[in-house]
Amino acid sequence: MAKRRPSKKPKAEKKNAEPQGVVVNVSGLGLPTLARPFLVEFFPTPDQFGAEQQIREKELARKRREAAKALKKVEKKWWEEEGVVGVNVAYRTKLGHIVSPLQIVIVVDVVLKQPIAALEAKKRFVFPQQVGDIPVKVREIRYIKSDGILSSSAATGNRIQDPATTIIGGIQIAPVDAPNSWGTLGICVPHEESPGNISLVGISNKHVVRATNKKVQNPAGSQSADKTFGRVRKSTLTELADAASIKNIGAGNNRQFEKGIADFNPPGVHLLFLEDTILKTLAFDRVIKFGAATTKRDGQITNRRKAIRVPDLLRTRRFVNVIEVKGLEGHEVTDGGDSGGVILGQPKDENVWVVIGLIFAMSTDRKSAYAFPFGRVISKLNLNIPSNALWSGT
Repeated sequence: MAKRRPSKKPKAEKKNAEPQGVVVNVSGLGLPTLARPFLVEFFPTPDQFGAEQQIREKELARKRREAAKALKKVEKKWWEEEGVVGVNVAYRTKLGHIVSPLQIVIVVDVVLKQPIAALEAKKRFVFPQQVGDIPVKVREIRYIKSDGILSSSAATGNRIQDPATTIIGGIQIAPVDAPNSWGTLGICVPHEESPGNISLVGISNKHVVRATNKKVQNPAGSQSADKTFGRVRKSTLTELADAASIKNIGAGNNRQFEKGIADFNPPGVHLLFLEDTILKTLAFDRVIKFGAATTKRDGQITNRRKAIRVPDLLRTRRFVNVIEVKGLEGHEVTDGGDSGGVILGQPKDENVWVVIGLIFAMSTDRKSAYAFPFGRVISKLNLNIPSNALWSGT
């Protein structure tokens, strides 16, 4: 019987066996090469990535211009609505950054008067859902607490600022041992140390009253032989505020300041202090700089930034959320000595002046004054302003 040949078992494939190659010519040189399967991945070069990003940014800029053009036609109508005190408009991409496809959204914040029956009935302002083909999103609606601006004093109780009196501020002050290095006591604010115990506290810059001797004086001294004005209560120097408060202002130093603002403080107009959280949304019919150095004072709030001339004490600090007030028609609005002064604004259709910010620096061409939001100054100095002297949003 013939022997059966054992069947050959197929050889197990080697793990990770190399694929069979073929001999190919490389650049016609006839060099043997093992051709293997491979995956091609594309990584853009920095130049290619930059070019693609630039295209997207140009498209975004084009859409922003279209949105601004379309918005111009309707934004004026929003301002003319009864009870509107401020509207702030911003442009956002759909996801807050450049995406594809690009989508611009008009984001609106609005501040309204309160109480007004018609607005309370609406509960919200009716904005169009889109302007042209640009979507509109109403992000925030706030109302102004009107306690401080009602015409009837009986409705507000004990009013802090009597409209018939001169607003206290705008006087030269200096440390007693450095009378030639003077700045401005910008404004006096009511400070409620305890319930019912209210005193006036002067506000200026820390760099104005920086001397170790904590007493300050009025170097002009035109209204009193005694130039001593008060004593520094508290001072602070941070990226949010360069501020100092001065106490002992009152009966013994009851000066109606020679460079005050009584000339445009007619009866019925009140002075209030602004909560800075609504500053970006408000519009002002008039903005002025209230300082001791210059008579030119009318300006406008702008987001432009120029070279800021700051005192040596502040040069190492980086400032954030600074208000710029630019002189009207390119005129000078400030000068040395205005440090410690304040910026005042008269909101749209309101019979009130509000303190917006505390001046601490100016532009090199003197056409802009720079100030910290006043609400932050008050907070840093731990001052407690009674509610009927505040103009705040709810």
